[in-house]
Amino acid sequence: MMTMERIYLIFYLKLMTNFYLQATPKNPIKHAIVRIFGTFPKAAHHDVAGCLSRGLAELIHIDPMDCNIKDLNNTVNAIGCCFDNFPIGIQAVGLIVREVVDFLNFCLSVNIAELG
Repeated sequence: MMTMERIYLIFYLKLMTNFYLQATPKNPIKHAIVRIFGTFPKAAHHDVAGCLSRGLAELIHIDPMDCNIKDLNNTVNAIGCCFDNFPIGIQAVGLIVREVVDFLNFCLSVNIAELG
């Protein structure tokens, strides 16, 4: 059984990771969230990375028949921001690295098709 503290932590992590993933790359909120996550104890970093990787996984599972270049580019930017002085973000991408590589390959093929 989960404690109320654990339930609140999971809710907070989901909320913060959603804000992080939806913010544009240079948005001050994105940078503030990275700093907040950096203050968490090391023991909580795995929870944060797990929540962030689940959020990324939701973003990269795009229906190929219902996607556009803008959405694909925004998702690529969200992935790239995880590498911007954000060790927890790097860990999150590492948890779903195969899915990320497949998504980036898909994006590349869509962009080549659009340009060709």
